[in-house]
Amino acid sequence: MQGDDPGDGAQVPDVRQRGVSARGALLVNRRWAHAIVAAIVVLSWLATSCATAGEARRVGATHDATYVTLVKGDTLFVEHVRDADGGFMGEIIARDGTPWIRYRAWVGSDEAIMRIDLSMTSMGAARPGDVPRPLLTARRERDRVVIEPAEPGLGITRTDAAVDSAAFLTIGSSTGMTEQAIRRVRHMGRGTVRLREVEAMGGQLWEATFTPGNHGALTVTVGPETWRFTLDAGGSIRSADCRLDGRMPGFRELEIHRIDSRAPLAIRRPVTLPDTAGQVKIDRLKVRWARLDAVEREFRRTLHEGRATAIRVAAESAVEAMGLRGGAYQSMLCTDVAMALLRDGDKTFALLYAHRAVAYANSHDVLSFGDQGLLQARISSRRALAEALFAHGHADSAYLLVRQAMALPREEDELALQRDLRLTLAGFQEFQGRPDDAIATLFEAVALDTCHDLLARAPLHRVWMRRFGEDTDLDQRIEHARERKWANEVLGGGGPMLDGARAPEWALSDLNGAVRRSSSFAGRPTVLVFWGGWTSANRSILRTAEDWYRHRSTWGVNVVSINWELPGPGPVSRGLAAEAIARGGYRLPVLLDHDQAVFKRFGGELYPAIVLIGRDGRVRLSTSGGMAARNQKLSASVRALGRAL
Repeated sequence: MQGDDPGDGAQVPDVRQRGVSARGALLVNRRWAHAIVAAIVVLSWLATSCATAGEARRVGATHDATYVTLVKGDTLFVEHVRDADGGFMGEIIARDGTPWIRYRAWVGSDEAIMRIDLSMTSMGAARPGDVPRPLLTARRERDRVVIEPAEPGLGITRTDAAVDSAAFLTIGSSTGMTEQAIRRVRHMGRGTVRLREVEAMGGQLWEATFTPGNHGALTVTVGPETWRFTLDAGGSIRSADCRLDGRMPGFRELEIHRIDSRAPLAIRRPVTLPDTAGQVKIDRLKVRWARLDAVEREFRRTLHEGRATAIRVAAESAVEAMGLRGGAYQSMLCTDVAMALLRDGDKTFALLYAHRAVAYANSHDVLSFGDQGLLQARISSRRALAEALFAHGHADSAYLLVRQAMALPREEDELALQRDLRLTLAGFQEFQGRPDDAIATLFEAVALDTCHDLLARAPLHRVWMRRFGEDTDLDQRIEHARERKWANEVLGGGGPMLDGARAPEWALSDLNGAVRRSSSFAGRPTVLVFWGGWTSANRSILRTAEDWYRHRSTWGVNVVSINWELPGPGPVSRGLAAEAIARGGYRLPVLLDHDQAVFKRFGGELYPAIVLIGRDGRVRLSTSGGMAARNQKLSASVRALGRAL
């Protein structure tokens, strides 16, 4: 565990013992001088007690607990939580006794988590005796969250992102963290509370709604998940169950139970903790990991300081040693070697190591070595191979390889790698004389970037100047697009868009430059579809909107799509919209809102967004974000809109 571990012996100061001593001193000596001294001691004790009251409440019996998480009645994992100075620490153990996650959390005076140190093995593929390795440190700094890897090569990219001052740092899979979030909500006030949770593993933001009920009940909604908690009088979790949207009502997908840590688990696959022999094995593994860490540190020192020949010599022994960790680790080392050799001008050996990186990633044994870093290895190795191929003049092969790598992760995963792939792709497009494509790709990199210093800013200014001759408003365009793709994918959905209010009037141009006004659709129910071509959720809702458009006469509704692309007003965005419509073979009308004026007038937050307007011109229903694309009842709502009087 990272950080200043208080150890098992850390105890709360015995305030009562100190109080007895002070009162004893007052009784033994009756003289006034001694009484004054004793009074000072008592006052000092009171001041110390008040200063540490919050800490004592936290370090007392607040966090000591064991939770078991079940899926369909069978064990998924067990979590042991215990108190530590300034907060708490915990360990999540898989059902075969394998440690999965170890964490240490520091808690502030407002019950918010200020820092998390996280160690991890690989869920589902780790084996008993595997040792969680330090993975990352996440910390709150007023209006920012900073996430830093414990060491290079772990698949964690440093993140420095602006967040709401009330955002809550957490680990989504930890019940101990969830209980702390409940304490935070209780500290904030009564009634329904919305909390924006920041996931330490990846930096994603999740909108969570906490709704209290009767007799210790609490409902928590996070995206498609609805959790129902039963709390004791002190607000600690006793049990919980979860069901997902689209499941049968009452279907218990996941369950959590607070149990006595010494009691046997009444489940089909009980958790067994390592015995003495198992601990000896763990200690041996720690020594082996430490030895490999030393090899990797020395290699990376050479990688940073050495020239091409020294790098190649150091790489051979390091790559061979990393075989004990699996092909994913060997792949990441070869990837770093290839990129370093490219920077040093050694194109031949760079291509060789890039090919080796792809081969190691493809041969990684997940069952033996786990999946930690595998996706990163597959993506990074292909990017390195594409860079090497491009350096050798194989532009078409390099372009195709980057496109294949971009298709590997889900849109909400490995955001930093997705950003880096787009930076590489934009470089290829710029070199090939395709500035509009390069600008669109760089804006996607901006939309993915959660770092304070945008890596795409400098190349975007360069390409934009060459294309348009000036960049006076480019920084404003960048801020509009910044983190847009990331937020769109990881947040459940935006708030209501003028629901119940009269829809504002608008006038927008279509792809041919003709102006269409909202008044031309008056008197008939109208569906407005706000979309952009830069995420799968947008593309999915566009396909759905095309189906509505084809049924518009039967259903008695107007269907209008309103487009915004990341680069903002101009020919680049117009070309992106036209390309998306042509590629899908769509016939529905497309209006351009590339300054987002109409979208903001409707109170929009996330794309895509659907607004249903009744015959009376009032907004009947709205939905937005990733939830809009997953809403299976939207088509029924559109049909009902046409039937409504």
